[in-house]
Amino acid sequence: MFEDFTTGMLWQSDPILADSLELATARICNIITQVILAILNFVFYATAIGISLRAKPLVGKPYRWGVYVGMTAGWMALLLFVSAVVAFAAGNLSGGSILFINALFAAVSCLGILRRRKFGAVSLGLAYAMLVLISPYLAPMPNWPLFVISNQPSSMTELARQAITFPWIISSACMAVFLVSTFIYFKNRWSLMKEGQQL
Repeated sequence: MFEDFTTGMLWQSDPILADSLELATARICNIITQVILAILNFVFYATAIGISLRAKPLVGKPYRWGVYVGMTAGWMALLLFVSAVVAFAAGNLSGGSILFINALFAAVSCLGILRRRKFGAVSLGLAYAMLVLISPYLAPMPNWPLFVISNQPSSMTELARQAITFPWIISSACMAVFLVSTFIYFKNRWSLMKEGQQL
């Protein structure tokens, strides 16, 4: 008891030790958060892949990729909705409104693509186009899935510095491949995505 009391007094009297304790606590909380997010991501994507593999064809054409894209659009909508709430809570009304509208596009695309409707593919394109337009206002948050939006866009110097980093180049290339392949995928199935199509 006496040792615990003296240790607590030592933490209060030594600001360096107190700061070190707060930093260690913050790091532990960050690690726990990253682990939880990694588990949630794994569970979601494993579930999405499993469901998409059992998807029924669309008038003779496979629709596994369509189901997978639709489910990932729903996941994106959830992250955008949460990001919008965080922005509103921080007092960023304009940024929160933009994220909320983008979340609506993603949610509509999820519903439409899973129901095999044309408006789903169109909404998906609008959602990603909006993300590209607001990308200068998004703060880079490594290992954090939420979108953090600011009132001022990043400077040209910051954007140029970010654009030449290896992770940004890889992520941009993967995104470009995803968007182009998805566009071609739905283009080849556009005439089959009619009203009344069932899952």
